[in-house]
Amino acid sequence: HTHTHIKMAAWRLNRWWCMSLGMYLMFSGGTVYLFPAYSAALRRQLGYSIEQTNQISTFCNIGTWMGILGGIIYDRFGAKPTGVAGLTLLALGYTLFYLGSRGLVSSNYWAMAAYAMVFGQVQKREKGEFQDTHTHT
Repeated sequence: HTHTHIKMAAWRLNRWWCMSLGMYLMFSGGTVYLFPAYSAALRRQLGYSIEQTNQISTFCNIGTWMGILGGIIYDRFGAKPTGVAGLTLLALGYTLFYLGSRGLVSSNYWAMAAYAMVFGQVQKREKGEFQDTHTHT
């Protein structure tokens, strides 16, 4: 009986630790809720219109809506492979998005939209949070 009690306490600690770490990473990582803060600079740097920038943000939302794939992976393979896959997609998407903004990889509109869709795969948020709210150029 004591062994089961210890396992339950460890599970609860692990669950809260994972949630806290995940929240910290989301808040400190500058995830999609900060897109309006850097979208104007992205537009200037890459020469995109407001419409193109908003469409890129829509591709991130499409990636998020495809997040059901993560649930399927979780059901089939468990938490660790799902976490590794999510971290890999997030790192790949943000790295490609950054490199594209610096001109080190393709920065055409469709490539940047694809990069946003990749990191959108692991974003969970309310609809429209990624949208560019700036209307000035």
